[in-house]
Amino acid sequence: MMFLSLICTISCLAGAPSPEMFPVAQESRRSNTPGGQDDKAIQLEDVVVMGRRGAALVDPEIELGPDEIDAFGAYDISEVLTRIGDSLGFDGAPIIIVNGRRVVNASDFLGFPPDALERVEALPQQAAAMYGGDPSRRVVNIVLQRRFTSRDGRATVARPTAGGQSSTALDIRQSAIQDNNTSQFGVQLGRDTSLRRSGRPAYIEDPPGREGSA
Repeated sequence: MMFLSLICTISCLAGAPSPEMFPVAQESRRSNTPGGQDDKAIQLEDVVVMGRRGAALVDPEIELGPDEIDAFGAYDISEVLTRIGDSLGFDGAPIIIVNGRRVVNASDFLGFPPDALERVEALPQQAAAMYGGDPSRRVVNIVLQRRFTSRDGRATVARPTAGGQSSTALDIRQSAIQDNNTSQFGVQLGRDTSLRRSGRPAYIEDPPGREGSA
């Protein structure tokens, strides 16, 4: 049995971008003094407001960087979040926000490789109410790289130890991130062998429900 599936997602993070720097143009201001003399123009140059890209509305309780994420050995972001939830003892699936914002469909971003992550933040319990979610659920903020491209894949083979059905699978994907726009294209191939009677000799000799002869 052969199966083929194509995966293609294109997403755009809604809302205004959160740049790290906001250069302020020169500004001059002139006012009249009681004596009728004008003050000298005030010029502001090289004023920069710094902000952390992808920051959530509240400081994280736990933050994982690239090294901690790589240590999971996961294939995609979804697997990273599953392992984080298991290690932290999350009660149920967390609310996923992307770059500090709630998105329409967070699952569009979970198929990206872990290398696409800049960091992962587990927010404190009260963060769920801030993002309009169930207060009993935890919130996890995934911060993606500003620019990222990759082509990778995975092949798996499963064979029984004593006869039966075997399966092979191949997953190939291409991922790209450009600021607030993301795209991913993937192909999945799989093949399962037939399960034959000869692979279960014990079943043939003594199938379930068969009564022993007198």
